[in-house]
Amino acid sequence: MRRLLPTALSILLALTLTACGGSDSGEQTRALPFTDITAEASVWQVETCNLVYSENGAALRGRVKNVSPWVDAGLTMYVRFLDEAGEVLVTGSCMTVLDKAVEPNGVAGYTVNVLHFFDYDSIASVTIEFGK
Repeated sequence: MRRLLPTALSILLALTLTACGGSDSGEQTRALPFTDITAEASVWQVETCNLVYSENGAALRGRVKNVSPWVDAGLTMYVRFLDEAGEVLVTGSCMTVLDKAVEPNGVAGYTVNVLHFFDYDSIASVTIEFGK
């Protein structure tokens, strides 16, 4: 019995640490098909696009690539979330300066927050437009 006690305590400790290390935020993430509808040549090109949502709101997160020949740190994105029929559900935008300037062909992360939108299952795709 004394030999089993340390093993049982080790297992209990491991299970406790695993439970504590989990995320309680309730965030869900899924890849979202996207279309860049920017009319003019853009400095940025979307590489990844994910819908991240919880009971508190939704965000579009991903990575963009600097496709210009210059170092750039400014990013303005306008997004429209669409349902399966292509109807606009909600819009969002962000204007931000990235943590650091991005070299030509370098990548950086972006986040566009959309608060108080709770029908996430109906979002089928998103359009992305880069502005000035």
